[in-house]
Amino acid sequence: KKAEEDLIASSERLRLATTTANIGIWEWDVLSNKLIWDKTMFKVFGIAENEFNGTFETWASTVHPDDIDKANEEVQNALQGLSKLNMEFRVIWPDKSIRHVQGDAIVINDPVSGEPIKMIGTNIDITERKNAEQEILETKEQIEVSEAKFKSYTEKSPVAIYTTDVNGDCNYANKTWLDITGMTNKEAFGKGWLNALHPEDIEHVNSNWYKSVKTKGKWRFEYRFINKKNKEITWVEGTAKKMFNEKNEFIGYLGTNVNITERIKAEETYRLLADNSNDIITLQNTNNQLKYTSPSVENILGYKQEELADTDFLELIHKDDVKKIDKTINKNVLEDENSNTVEYRIRHKNGHYVWLEESVSPVFKKGQVVSFVTTNRDISRWVLAKKEIQDYQSSLQKLTTELSLTEEKQKKEIAANIHDHLSQSLVISKMRISDLERKTELENIQEDLSFIKDHISSALENSRKITYDLSPPVLYQLGIIDTLSWFAGNIENKYGIKFEFNTSIDTINLNEFKSILLFRCIQEAVTNTIKYANASLITLNIEKDEETITVTLLDNGKGFDTSKLSNTISSGSGFGLFAVKERIKNMNGELFITSELNVGTKIKICLLLE
Repeated sequence: KKAEEDLIASSERLRLATTTANIGIWEWDVLSNKLIWDKTMFKVFGIAENEFNGTFETWASTVHPDDIDKANEEVQNALQGLSKLNMEFRVIWPDKSIRHVQGDAIVINDPVSGEPIKMIGTNIDITERKNAEQEILETKEQIEVSEAKFKSYTEKSPVAIYTTDVNGDCNYANKTWLDITGMTNKEAFGKGWLNALHPEDIEHVNSNWYKSVKTKGKWRFEYRFINKKNKEITWVEGTAKKMFNEKNEFIGYLGTNVNITERIKAEETYRLLADNSNDIITLQNTNNQLKYTSPSVENILGYKQEELADTDFLELIHKDDVKKIDKTINKNVLEDENSNTVEYRIRHKNGHYVWLEESVSPVFKKGQVVSFVTTNRDISRWVLAKKEIQDYQSSLQKLTTELSLTEEKQKKEIAANIHDHLSQSLVISKMRISDLERKTELENIQEDLSFIKDHISSALENSRKITYDLSPPVLYQLGIIDTLSWFAGNIENKYGIKFEFNTSIDTINLNEFKSILLFRCIQEAVTNTIKYANASLITLNIEKDEETITVTLLDNGKGFDTSKLSNTISSGSGFGLFAVKERIKNMNGELFITSELNVGTKIKICLLLE
């Protein structure tokens, strides 16, 4: 339609260009080479009168380089009487714009010699006409291309397309429509296309056709075709709207059929699965209204399907779980997060609550979420079992805490007994031997006394080490900070590994039990580093803020794959770290372990202050 309008406009411009053209008249004296122009000629060639010297060469200099040879040839042929001068050429104006000119001329010959002596002609600026002709040509080409594209599109389109006249008689059907129905053009034309409809859908099509026409094809309806050749049934989604010609006269209908057979089969399969699933499957709109609920809802919640039709889904949810479901839908689904499942409680018809695990999937239409499909699994038994396990774990943690406390108390008692009894006995024995060494009558057994004294000293030193390993007195006397400072120096002296202890605090407000467990965790982690990391430097940093103490232990050892930590624990080789983790957990703290091969390991402990 647009191309036709452009064609009409271009034709009108051509008519105006032709009827309003200004004709320039010129005369050329061949013998004297003098060229005379009237005033219109200067307008045609864009030259000022004072710039014109009246020679043939002046005219030739204005002609487009690509046209000058042809123009000279035409002039020579006319002078020789071989042809009349009638040509089109281009001229270049001083402003570099290009204009089209049509030239006509007659040759006047000498009556005696017959030689040409004068040429008189006209020049018309036909630029507007040429532009209009080009527009017409381009418009015609555009129409031809548009028609070819339309035909190509309709014939190859996956959408079945057909047209009818005002009476509903088919006058065109594309290849896709003919393939679906198994008809030929001859069979489909007129009222023949109705024979392709499923007998049960004819009344349905007749009653819904005009609904689609009234909405200009926006209202769609579904029906079936039966293929005439192979009897195969195809489900289509149909639309129809009126067609008008360029005079806005109603000329017929344009119909489309989209093949939706696979979608119908999928819907039937999905409905079959939903109706027979043990899980509750629902379809709800964005206002949380239930539009479909699978029959399994009666077995799990006691409601019949029709009882929940158009019910607000959130009204059945436990009040403490409503925000959780809103968050799952808004954040996990609409924001395309990884997780789209949520556990919640829903009211049974009898009044009690049932635990469900819901998986949510959005349904999009034209890029907008229009509804949600949910799958709900009864996890009531699992939740009860989980609670029992959690209670059991809490009991185990409490028992572990009590065992750890009892163990530390026993270690403290054993260390005290060693210090108060064994160490004192050894000191007294050493003093007694020293007294015996001073007696001259015992000079003959001085060597034996010295041997016994050295062994007592060794035993006394070992008893002190055992005392510090079991329960360092400095931990109870001076606190965790001084204990760790002593511990760092002791590790350096004992193993020859550089141990840096960094902190800006003097005391930490932890109870005796937490102080002991924290020290044991650091001790266990350092022991693991010494055994397995092959490190030359261990760094211990302690920081605290108003609520938290943070302990960071780093080494420059060979590192390990932390993903295999659970496997090493089960095999026994990583039990030390497992014990550390459990102790921190008993104190309601957190443990983080990061490691990189050939770089080292970082262990971070976070505890709440008293």
